[in-house]
Amino acid sequence: MKQVYLINLDNNKHKVDLNGLKEYLEFGWIELETFVLDLESNKQISVKDIITSSKGALPPLPNKTQRAAPTQLNEDGIGRMLSLIYDKITRLEEVTNSEEYILERQLRMEIDGLNEANRILHAENSKLKQEIAELKRLNEKVSKYENQITEDQSKIKNLEENILYLNEKKKEYARKFHQSAGELEKIKDFHGQKEDKEERKLVGSLYEVTNEKEWLIRNDDGVKGPYSFEDIIGFKKLGMLDEDYSIKKESEKRWAKLRDRYEVWAPLQIDEMEGKKTFYIKRADYRAPFYDVVSFDLNEENYKGHCTSLSVGGCFIELPKMPENVQKGEVGEIHFQNSVLATPFSVKFEIVRVSDSRPRGIGLKFIEVSPEVTNTVEAYIETFLKKAA
Repeated sequence: MKQVYLINLDNNKHKVDLNGLKEYLEFGWIELETFVLDLESNKQISVKDIITSSKGALPPLPNKTQRAAPTQLNEDGIGRMLSLIYDKITRLEEVTNSEEYILERQLRMEIDGLNEANRILHAENSKLKQEIAELKRLNEKVSKYENQITEDQSKIKNLEENILYLNEKKKEYARKFHQSAGELEKIKDFHGQKEDKEERKLVGSLYEVTNEKEWLIRNDDGVKGPYSFEDIIGFKKLGMLDEDYSIKKESEKRWAKLRDRYEVWAPLQIDEMEGKKTFYIKRADYRAPFYDVVSFDLNEENYKGHCTSLSVGGCFIELPKMPENVQKGEVGEIHFQNSVLATPFSVKFEIVRVSDSRPRGIGLKFIEVSPEVTNTVEAYIETFLKKAA
């Protein structure tokens, strides 16, 4: 085993290979003798030069030119120095081979091992701390998930309770629906009929007669009312009204004879909904007030009179003087001017009524009516109804 020791040379410590130096001293005498011979020629040499001459066993020292005040040695001094060095080397070898030294080295090795084990333990401890911290973080995350799961389970429970509640409500509504199915069908029929009637009113197939209490009746006793249209129809059925009575609505300015108010005499369509009656007249049968001068040909004679009412089916003509021998069933032709109508027209007629009393005149039924005449009369009636509404 290579042993190294520090030798103090000129107050400087140098590492020396003890085995190498001892070997040199035991077997290198020839070279040492040569070195001593050299001393005879040059007595000036330092201890460092002696040490340096040991074939590199000792570290190189500064050369003698770099060293000041070298130690003066003679042959005896060199021998004593070498003997001293040899003795020290021998003692060092004895020390290093002693049991205490060996135990100390073993102890140092064990201490070094313990230090390494401590370092490894410290590293493992740091790693364990990191793992504990990570485990703590994972535990916190797991706790958070557990809390979330508990909260979600509570929500699910609430949802299940709500679903049960809604299912019960659904069953309850289903029972109510089945119980009222008949009533719903009645309501649908009711609204269907109502919509159908409204549609017919809009397209012009029916005309609604107002049943509000705004009808007035005038006779020799004065003006009475207002009555509803249902009242007027009831009075007529009971024979309480004379055809010569005058009648009008409060919103109208002119009175008309009862016989000339076509609403009273025309076929009615009566609908009743929720106890309320509604009266309808077909627009084609409606006779509107006219008030215009017309002329007509009858028995090869031409006459003039005032048309007081007009419908698609006919009209009534008031005459200042009744023509002679006028009878029902006679046929003639009447001429309407464009003072009131959008387009003048002429149409054949048949006398269906002759009145010698007031109002004096004749009731006519149109025959062989062309589509153009029908459109003209319907347009007039529609305009009148819009103004009267």
